[in-house]
Amino acid sequence: MHRQLLARLQTLSFLTPVHLDLPPALTEADFEAPVQLLRAVEAKRSPRDKVDCIVEMNRAVQEMIQRAKGEEVCLTLTPTLTLHPNPKTKRLFSSHQAQPSADDILPVLIYVVKLAAPPQLQSQLQFIQEFRHPDKLLSEAGYVLTCLLSAVHFLQTVRADQLSISRADFEERLRESAQEVEGAGAAAYAAGLVLGGGGGGAAAEGEGYDDALG
Repeated sequence: MHRQLLARLQTLSFLTPVHLDLPPALTEADFEAPVQLLRAVEAKRSPRDKVDCIVEMNRAVQEMIQRAKGEEVCLTLTPTLTLHPNPKTKRLFSSHQAQPSADDILPVLIYVVKLAAPPQLQSQLQFIQEFRHPDKLLSEAGYVLTCLLSAVHFLQTVRADQLSISRADFEERLRESAQEVEGAGAAAYAAGLVLGGGGGGAAAEGEGYDDALG
């Protein structure tokens, strides 16, 4: 599960904010805070601490969006969620909304997940679902968890027609990225043999890269 998602994210390394129709006002530096918060989830021991971490990440994302919109930050409301929106077809950053909507947040969150590439993201989200009391996953916490699950699903299944990119370009970039990932896996395998560490791990990674193309 982890290998497949990581391999998929690596093959999608060519994705930029332009492909997700994010506004030009957002820069790579803007993503640093939410990316670090998402990566920190794995280090948290309790379900409560993990939830607190993703909630803080969500607020950092909302602040990013508010800055991009040039409006006053407001973190007291929870927007209504639309599952698996298509970033290309949804109207982003509508000026009449003081609070970012799910259609504003999810494309940004997709890019945060792509940049952060947490090694055990899926198991961390599953851990929260299983061990955090359902009553504590209402309102903002449950909303953020659902958004993260939606972002992962989108990255696992994304097609060219869901992005601002032609199908031919998407498929070509996907093949090029996959070849680079496979080359890195082969190099790691060879290094393992030279160092006497075997090659099982690298070989297993290679299986993940094949799955990522599927």
